[in-house]
Order: sequence, then C-alpha cells, then structure tokens
Amino acid sequence: MSNVLSVAFSPDGKTLASGNDRTVRLWNADKDTLRKLGGHTREILSVAFSPDGKTLASGGNDRTVRLWNADKGTLRKTLGKHEGHTQEILSVAFSPGGQTLLASGSRDCRVHLWDVDKDGPRQPLEGHTREILSVAFSPDGKTLASGSRDRTVRLWDVDKGDLWQTLEERQSDQSGVQCVVFSPNGQILASGYRDGTVRLWDASTGAPRHTLKGHQSGKIWSVAFSPNGQTLASGAEDGTVRLWDASTGALRHTLKGHQSGEIWSVAFSPNGQTLASGAEDGTVCLWNATMDAALRQTLEGHKKQIRSVAFSPDSQTLASGAEDGTVRLWNADKGTLRETLKENESWIQCVVFSPNGQILASGDNEGIVYRWNTENNIQMLPMNHGNRVDSVAFSPDGRTLASGGANNVIRLWNADTADTGCPLRTLEGHKQQVRSVAFSPDSKTLASGDNNGAVHLWNASNGALQKVQTDHELEDKSGRVLSVA
Repeated sequence: MSNVLSVAFSPDGKTLASGNDRTVRLWNADKDTLRKLGGHTREILSVAFSPDGKTLASGGNDRTVRLWNADKGTLRKTLGKHEGHTQEILSVAFSPGGQTLLASGSRDCRVHLWDVDKDGPRQPLEGHTREILSVAFSPDGKTLASGSRDRTVRLWDVDKGDLWQTLEERQSDQSGVQCVVFSPNGQILASGYRDGTVRLWDASTGAPRHTLKGHQSGKIWSVAFSPNGQTLASGAEDGTVRLWDASTGALRHTLKGHQSGEIWSVAFSPNGQTLASGAEDGTVCLWNATMDAALRQTLEGHKKQIRSVAFSPDSQTLASGAEDGTVRLWNADKGTLRETLKENESWIQCVVFSPNGQILASGDNEGIVYRWNTENNIQMLPMNHGNRVDSVAFSPDGRTLASGGANNVIRLWNADTADTGCPLRTLEGHKQQVRSVAFSPDSKTLASGDNNGAVHLWNASNGALQKVQTDHELEDKSGRVLSVA
C-alpha cells in the first residue's frame, strides 16, 4: 500500500477524495464504495474540490493539474502540459468565489493562478525562495496566502497578482513559550517564556499589557492566577516562586522554600487560601496565599522531581505527579498522604482535576493520558496522545479534555468517563512542541503555547485557529488569511 499524501471532503461531505501513487480515489463516505481516477503519470500530492463539489482538482509530481468530473469520475481537463510549473505541484486550491479560478504551489518556488476555462496560467506569483507547501484563498476570494519552506507566508492580491504582505516567522532561541493561563474573568492571558519573563496580554484584543521581569535566570515553567484574578504566581528555573500584581505587573513577593532545583509547577487552591509549588527536589511546598505568603508546610514522599501539582475543586485534595511514575493525593489541610496512584515507570508530566472533581487526569512522557475516578481511584480507559504529554486541561464546562505535547499538536478528548479513548479532533499549527494548554473561563477558547515562542488561540468548539501571538501582539487569524497558522 503506497502513502496517501492528500485527502479532501466534498463540500456536502458525501465524497472523500484521496491521492496516492498515480491514482485519485473517490470514496462514498456513507457507503464506503470506491472509484479510481487514473491519468497522472507520477505521484499525486494534493487534491481539492471546487466550492460546488462538481469538480475535483489533483496535482502532483508530473507537474500537471488535472480537473475531474466528481460525479462521473471522468477527466475534464489537464492544466500545465505545455506551460506552467517546472517542478512538482505540492498544493492546489479553488477560489471560494466561483468554479473557474484555481491556485497551485510548487517546488519551483512559484504560485500559478489558473482560469480553468483557459489553457494557460496567468502570470506566475514569484518571491518565495524555497518550495511552496500550501496555498489557500481568503473567504472573499480576494487574497491568496502561500506558505513556504523559506519560513514565510506571502499574501497576494488575486486580481492584480501583486504581493502585498510577507509574514516572517520570528526566530529566537530564548523566545519559547513554556506555559499559558487565562485569568478567572477571561480578560487577561498570561504566558511564561524561556527567557525568564512573564507577559500579560489583553485576551480580547491581543494587545500587550505588562512584561514581568524579576526571575534571575532561566525558564518560566508554570504560571497560575489566584481565584480572584488579582495575583499571578510564577515558578521558574531559578528555584523561586514569585507573586505579581496582575493589574499593575508589580512584584509582591519572592518565595524561597524548596531546598534545591527548579520550580516545575504552581497552583492556587480554589478557595484562594493556599498556593502549592512542586519542584525538582521532589517536595511540594504549601504557602499561605493571603497577605504574608509564608511557607506553611512541606510535603515529602516522591522519590524524584515533581512535575505538576493541582487542587481538587473543593480545595480539600492536592494531586502531585512526579518522575517516579506516581500520582499522589494529599489532604490539602493536614498535608497527609491519602493515596498513591501508580501508572507505570513513565514520568508524570502533568495532572489536573475535572471541574466537578470526579476525574483526575495525568499525562506522561510516553504520550499517554490517564484518567482516574476520584471516588474509587479506579483507572479509566487511557488515551494515546502520540508523544510526550506536557500539559492537560479540562474545559470549565467539564465536557472536553485537552492535551498538548512533543508532537506539536493539541488533541481534544471527550471528558466523559465512558469515552472510547479516541480524540474528538486534533489541532495542528504549532511548529514546535506544545508546552502548555488552557481554556478560557467560558470554555469557548483554548490557548496553547510552544517552544518557538508562539501562543495560539483556538475556537474550542470547531478547532479553528483564531489568533497567533509571535512577538509583542496577538495577530488575528480569523479574517481573510487562512493558512498563516
């Protein structure tokens, strides 16, 4: 069986097209029947339906675009036989405004626009310095976006063929986003970076509010808002926890209590009374979260460093996950150990309670998301993320569990205890590993941060990418540019 390099659904969802070897295959999505369309002389790399679903375009290694009658499976036309691309065609897309305009991107670094009723292409769109991997039209058909291996996205005026904007990916070894979190009212987004800074953003406009500087060295591993939203806690590689005024960005307290090593995780109790921190020294510190921020108790028991801490919704139980492969449940008031939940020998990277406290979820370095029923501590069906899981989060409405990790994707799961373990959808767009995921208080938005310094905001219902923060502002992706993710 050869590799399938491209798939596309027809607009009505009844037909699925796939391209592999030299054949286009059309599948009836309901009846699972198959038709094969032969004609390409080399591998097919991209397929796309016209907006009305009547025409299917396919492009590939033979440097041609073929147009097919999607109902009959017959070849209508071949574009590029005599003039067009000089190397493989990697992406094809129809304009949403009609059935007669098609775009193709190629390894020859050019984009061609084709009027499908004519024989030759329009003047090529040139500017990329490496192969073009993706092309997409804006919803109004006026703008074409092309993405290339040269690390740029170019936006073109379709009517004039002019380049009007080039979006270049910001590169910095120190810019990676390690963690993200929304304030309780959803108005502020906080992100922690590898350069030791924390940034506060207006979650609705994407405008920067404050950059918090104070950690002496290294990465910010965890950030958390207090329940009233007035305080932000950050835990970092410098071995300290810092408390900040969320409104002004001023530093309130620097907490030192762990014996050694990095602070991997911080969490406020829902009642606002306690702040927990888990660290490389294998201990959990409980701090008074009110005025004096004094160290109240140190919890010991894990044999290796603690990667994540989380409170139950009633503030009575604290969960800690560590590299010793265990999740420990503690009485948050007394500091006594209630239960030890053993997964396997894999590191526990992250832990989180569901909003109703009935499920505890954890992610490990083998890519598995585990869930326990907290009433009887019985493990439920595990879910395979596919690579190391660095962050898990429940939506506040309790319906969805998100996981992000080393394979650069976010997976959304049905949080129901009877779930089959298959993801609802996979969100792709990050170029490096996803270090943190967090839902907005209304469950409508999911934020994710990666090692490349990008924070993505997603529509949690349909998985659409809404905004991307790459430097000092959140760039809106919900309008006419579709492929800039």
